[in-house]
Amino acid sequence: TGGGMTLANSSPTIEDCTFDGNTSLADGGAGLVWSSNPTFLRCSFTSNSAVRFGGGFVITGGSRPTFVGCTFQGNTAGTGNATGSGGAIHANDSSPTLRSCTVTGNQAKFAGGGILVIGVAGSPNGTATQRIEDADVNGNTATRATPSSNPAEGGGVHIEVNALGRIVRSRIRNNTANTGGGVNAALARYEIQSSIIEGNQAEDPANVGGFGGGIQVLSNGAATSGLPASSVVLVDSVVRNNTA
Repeated sequence: TGGGMTLANSSPTIEDCTFDGNTSLADGGAGLVWSSNPTFLRCSFTSNSAVRFGGGFVITGGSRPTFVGCTFQGNTAGTGNATGSGGAIHANDSSPTLRSCTVTGNQAKFAGGGILVIGVAGSPNGTATQRIEDADVNGNTATRATPSSNPAEGGGVHIEVNALGRIVRSRIRNNTANTGGGVNAALARYEIQSSIIEGNQAEDPANVGGFGGGIQVLSNGAATSGLPASSVVLVDSVVRNNTA
């Protein structure tokens, strides 16, 4: 785990660096961030891959990394696993922040072509929160691993299980999945402000998915799991030219 680097219980600042072509046989092609709060400034993460989660980074253990002015491009999750997720970033029980970043051309085999964040109910680390500010999330793809697999979800961003996705002054555009083309939530919440969600696609040749070209928010299982239902708040934003 952590093809390019592993950070554990540490908080370095990494500036003007490139992570290119790294591979993990498990999770985190570019790197693993565990119980750490690093800051990445003006870094580039390109063409990294992971067999399972996080083609760029896998972030876990309550970590709170910050990425400023960074580019995630052409990273792939799920090169050898049918539930690969988080083409650029896969965060579990953690809260990554992206400011003035570009997330483009990343791929995942199950969910979160660009970014995926999963929370843990009752976690001592608090609510897993994805902050995307002044960013561009474009041209990312979530695809089925096999024709019989479940529909791939969240071409741009996917959040799940009591997670919170805050998107501010950002563009979520031209992303593709079988369902939830732009942003997707399952038992989770979005707060979207001053942003544009456009040109995303949720098209499913298998006619199983195909919901929510721009936004899909589902609460399936809320009654039995005891988790809060999903919600989405849109303020001063535009949702246009999406397809389902």
